[in-house]
Amino acid sequence: MVGAGLVLMSVISAGQAILIAFLVEDPAATDAFFAAYAIYAPLAAFGLSLRTGLVSLLGRAEPAEPFRRRASEHVARVGLLGLVVVGAGLVASWPLAGILTSGAGPEEQRLALLTLVLLMPAAGLHIAAGGVAAALNSARRFSVSMGFYVGASALAVAISA
Repeated sequence: MVGAGLVLMSVISAGQAILIAFLVEDPAATDAFFAAYAIYAPLAAFGLSLRTGLVSLLGRAEPAEPFRRRASEHVARVGLLGLVVVGAGLVASWPLAGILTSGAGPEEQRLALLTLVLLMPAAGLHIAAGGVAAALNSARRFSVSMGFYVGASALAVAISA
């Protein structure tokens, strides 16, 4: 089930990239978008990898009360990390957009900036979701955990269209 969910999430992400490549006709604008997306992608991958790393820290789901306490602590810390990433990413968006589009026109710089401003909160949410998914995985709720990831990816495609 988890493997199928990961495959479906990858297919949805690839569909999103293809959709963007065909909808944006200006090659310079496409380059600006994908340059900004390249900043977001490792942060999203980090959020996805947190799920695996935190499962071992959370330990067994029984007895229930100590597990809830550990899970609450870890999920709160990871959520805080997500907020820090959002804040730092938003603050850094303007200089990053300039660096990513140096030599391009102001329209491309504006597009890179808007892309970063839209994707930094998504990166923070991916990180926070990694903490929640780890808690769900430790509690053996795999289908709920993967459902959140697939649903979020589908929503991202719908919003970008």
